[in-house]
Amino acid sequence: MTPEHRRAILDLAPGVAHKVRLMDPERPIADPIGGDPEAYEQCASQIERAVARIIEELEHEDRDW
Repeated sequence: MTPEHRRAILDLAPGVAHKVRLMDPERPIADPIGGDPEAYEQCASQIERAVARIIEELEHEDRDW
């Protein structure tokens, strides 16, 4: 999701801001549609790294529920 995608979601549903975040806050994950196989591989790698980071954050999150 790009910052623009996040803003569009929050424009429609501002109450979900705490549930909607960018997978990679360092840089948007580019849409590879129309790109070559390398663009898809780079996108997949970026998504894999971001998902691994999010999983680690959730594992160490202090939850009280």
